[in-house]
Amino acid sequence: MGYGRSQRIIFVGETMIQIRNTHPIGYSTSQQEIRRSNMILLFNLIRDHMPISRTELTRICPLAASTISYLVDDLLGKGWITESESVHSSARGRKSRLLSINDQIGYIATVELLDHGYICTIYNLCLKKTCSTRVRNTTFDAFTIAGTINSLLKSARVSANRLLGINMIFPGVVDSVSGFLVSSPVFPDNEMPDRFLCLQLQKIFPNAEVMIVTNGMIIAFEQFMLCSDRSTLPLFSLNIDEAIFGGVVMSTPDNDMNCCIPIEIGHFTVDCHGSLCRCGNRGCMETVCKTPVLFQTLNRKAGLDLTYSNRFGSDCNVTSMLRVAEELNAGNDRVIEVLRDYTAYVCYALISVINGFGIKSVHIGGDIALLGNGFLDILEDVFRTRFHALNTSYPVRFELYNTDYEQARLAAATICLDKIFKEK
Repeated sequence: MGYGRSQRIIFVGETMIQIRNTHPIGYSTSQQEIRRSNMILLFNLIRDHMPISRTELTRICPLAASTISYLVDDLLGKGWITESESVHSSARGRKSRLLSINDQIGYIATVELLDHGYICTIYNLCLKKTCSTRVRNTTFDAFTIAGTINSLLKSARVSANRLLGINMIFPGVVDSVSGFLVSSPVFPDNEMPDRFLCLQLQKIFPNAEVMIVTNGMIIAFEQFMLCSDRSTLPLFSLNIDEAIFGGVVMSTPDNDMNCCIPIEIGHFTVDCHGSLCRCGNRGCMETVCKTPVLFQTLNRKAGLDLTYSNRFGSDCNVTSMLRVAEELNAGNDRVIEVLRDYTAYVCYALISVINGFGIKSVHIGGDIALLGNGFLDILEDVFRTRFHALNTSYPVRFELYNTDYEQARLAAATICLDKIFKEK
């Protein structure tokens, strides 16, 4: 999964909406609640350390050995875990038996909402992708998405009652209380999905846990999963293409707690005299720095004649960005001048996040990362010469990363699974 349960993850902000908290291993009374919590603790330890012997589980689990033995037998009886004989054993006599999660006992569905379509993926309990499909050129609602989920489950020969959770990735703003889809830079108002999509899906799948996260949360959590060097935290992950999303990953000094915070950086004001944004403010970063605006500026000031679209995920935008990269690498002075002005606006937004959270590392992805190291050099030079980070004990490190959408969907499945088996 990319991280251990010993590092607790906390999600902050209005972007992870849990419509219903349904625990598959659940009890009702206070005494039974303690038992349920102990069982989830044990289940998570097995999930993080499998395959693991009962002896090793007793060593790392704070519960009494008799309690562990009883709960393990209960989990085995309910089918949540399996026990198999060790292939290798250094001890003479009977081989040790190892505990693992039954990866076929439950499944998670992720739904990545896109312009005129969505990608639906099914993962098993060990976060291995079972199947996936992309639905294109369609307006969709809860019933359409539910039909796709059920079709994928059927094709994988999985019973619908084994669906434990659904996590949707929404490129926009979500109301933290109701799950109402407020707005999105990707969807025009007249093409927005059902704004109560979560509630509608929960009615269709009453026994599953239905939740929604925004792109900002996902890219932050994705970078956390990939981050092996905790000294780079706090880290800010920024995605720039037809829309702009960001998220902060923070940790305590001893790195035993991590916090993922979505940041609506696309709506930070970088030009008070700029264009009116769909959010109602003027000069938001999104109106100045999203890639179609950059292409428009390059056409006007550098005469590149680039083809572009405001549609999210448009192939022509990738082609145009590669063309800009060629011009940049060839030393086109007019392109470099445009990019210096452009990176200044990016830095206007970044400096607020950097100073507000004490950011040590900034990772930039999306289509803009296709510009490569030449763009990164310009960004770093503009930042060092025109902006001042308040914490001078360390220099802010900038990196480009290739957005891995498969990894993003895996991150969404991980968030959902962790929420279902959350320890109280």
